[in-house]
Amino acid sequence: MIRKALLFYLFSFSVLFARSQVNIITINGVINPVAQDFIRSAIEEAEGDSANCLVIKMDTPGGLMKSMHIIVKDIMASEVVCLSLTLPMWQQWRLGQTSGLPVR
Repeated sequence: MIRKALLFYLFSFSVLFARSQVNIITINGVINPVAQDFIRSAIEEAEGDSANCLVIKMDTPGGLMKSMHIIVKDIMASEVVCLSLTLPMWQQWRLGQTSGLPVR
C-alpha cells in the first residue's frame, strides 16, 4: 500500500515538473491564522504565476480547527492544483497517513 502511494506521488510530481511551473511552500509549526494567511497568499501567487501546481510541504503537530477549515476552503476554491505532503515522511508512514490536507 505504501509503495503504491509513493509511486503515485512520484509519478504525479514527475508529470507536473515536466510540463510547467510548480510552486512549493513549507509550513513548519502549528496551523494558526498566520499559517492560514501564508497558504492563502501562496495560492494567490500560484494563480498569478499561472502555475499548474502548488505543493504544500507540512511539518506540523496540528493547530486551530477554524484555520484548517479556511485553508481547506481556499484550496477547494483555487484554480491551481494543490498537493499536500506531510513531513517527516517516516512519521507519516508509521501512522498510515498519506496527506495532511485534502487536495484538489
